[in-house]
Amino acid sequence: MTKKAPKPKTLEQVLKKGEPLSYADIKRLTGLTKKTFNVKLHELKSNGVPIKAYVDQNDYTTYFYMDKSIGTRYSTPELHYKDGNYKAILTGDWHIGSKYFAENFWLSMFDTAQDEGITDMFMTGDLIDGVEVFTGQHNEINIHSKMEQLDYLIDLYPVVEGMKLYYITGNHDLKKLTQSFDPGIIFNQKIPNSVYIGQMSGDVQISNGLEFRLIHLRGSAYSRFYNIQKYLRQLPPTDMPNVLLRGHNHQVGYAKIQGVHSVETGAFQRPESNFVKSLGLTGKPSFVICEYDIINHKLDRFKIEIVSE
Repeated sequence: MTKKAPKPKTLEQVLKKGEPLSYADIKRLTGLTKKTFNVKLHELKSNGVPIKAYVDQNDYTTYFYMDKSIGTRYSTPELHYKDGNYKAILTGDWHIGSKYFAENFWLSMFDTAQDEGITDMFMTGDLIDGVEVFTGQHNEINIHSKMEQLDYLIDLYPVVEGMKLYYITGNHDLKKLTQSFDPGIIFNQKIPNSVYIGQMSGDVQISNGLEFRLIHLRGSAYSRFYNIQKYLRQLPPTDMPNVLLRGHNHQVGYAKIQGVHSVETGAFQRPESNFVKSLGLTGKPSFVICEYDIINHKLDRFKIEIVSE
């Protein structure tokens, strides 16, 4: 019996090892033509994968490798918080690039974090407004490409000393992902103390056995929190978070559902947007200040304060 040839690896798989590879090495391992290699290389870089290159001065061969000093994918942070009292800001749906982005109010959120000594911010997706997310969107944005929107966010973002941002990306960030890039990865590389934990959802382990989950949960419903109820009902008991933070619907509020502290984290896109109006999302720009106690690695008290424009 003829032995099957091993399946070629992807470009990302061979570069993940960190060993510098020439194009000849890459072609041997992946089977990629030079033209396809250049396309794939551009796609990976556009998605924020930190691929570096250098030229060997002896024979002028170019070598490619992945810089492992830079995180390339999201993770589940473990904060190892001890018993005590903690505060965090809960936020989402920034929509940078929208004409209706409440920029001054958004900046005031970081002032609040600094003034109150808050060390954690949890963000539930839609860093930017994106492009071609819905019909007629070009009439509702004032920054007309994803990269320009992301650059504006990076330039505008006020780094608060001692505070970390834990965030996911949402549907506006990820629209037409195969044709563009994931802004969450590039933002993570550019902004100190930012931690990218997932596309559309991600977890943060606050303490042993205490978990916050961030989701960008799509869908509208006939009652508040219905989608959260449906989401939690589908989870096995072993995968149930202690706190669920939900973005996407531009609402702000709190309910305890199936024993889970559930928070809708607000938005910074003013409801004057025709698209927002069409979805019935009429809430004011808002964010949430959360205060909670940990006793014996368990959530003992959970309190929120809603801050609106």
